[in-house]
Parts: sequence; structure tokens; C-alpha cells
Amino acid sequence: MTELLSPSFILLVTRDLLFESRVTGAATALTVQVKTTGALVAARQIAAEPGCQCVLYDLSLGTAGLAEFVQELHAARPVPVIAFGSHVATALLESARAAGCSEVMPRSRFVTILPDLLARFGGHGHGP
Repeated sequence: MTELLSPSFILLVTRDLLFESRVTGAATALTVQVKTTGALVAARQIAAEPGCQCVLYDLSLGTAGLAEFVQELHAARPVPVIAFGSHVATALLESARAAGCSEVMPRSRFVTILPDLLARFGGHGHGP
């Protein structure tokens, strides 16, 4: 019997269309699939799909419901949640840490290491 593998992908949760374009452009260059949503409710469903390797969460969406999202996701399987936001939004960054995000960083650092994150988590079937 042949088992079908779900295609690997990274989930980007943001409403910033310009930033979404930047991330998906970098992913395309590395042949990494990125799914996007601007709502945490939709993110719950997408992140539950077997191919999800990582969630990239834009803190400009706020942290309401983030802790529950991380807990639910980690209860199902250990998918990393990487949160990023403005370096001056220290309360949001700290709130994301408290919510249990795997990594939390300023947006500037996120942009710098984005190709590495895409390569690490978009590894065509290589899970976390």
C-alpha cells in the first residue's frame, strides 16, 4: 500500500500584503510553499494540516488568542511558532514569549534570517 505524503508548507499569519509578498517571493525563490492567512481562526485550521512545518506569526495582529493557538497546536504536534514584530513593541514581543512561541524576534531580525527559516522549515517533507 502506498502512503501519500502531504506536501510540506510554512504558514504565514499576517494582514500586511506587502510583507506577505516579500515572504512568498523569497519562498518561491527557494521552492518552498507558503500558505497565508490574516486570521487566527483560519490559522488554526491550516496549521492543523499534516504538511504544516512552521507558523510565522506577525505580531501586528496582536496576541489575543495566541496562547490558546500555540497550546492547541503543540498539543496536536510540535509545530514551531515563530513570532515577529516591531522592536519598539516590547510588550507584544514579551506577550508572544509568554504565549509559548518557539522563537520571538524583532521584524528586522526576522527579515535578515528569513531565507534560513524558509530553508530550515520548508524542507520538502522534513518536519520539525
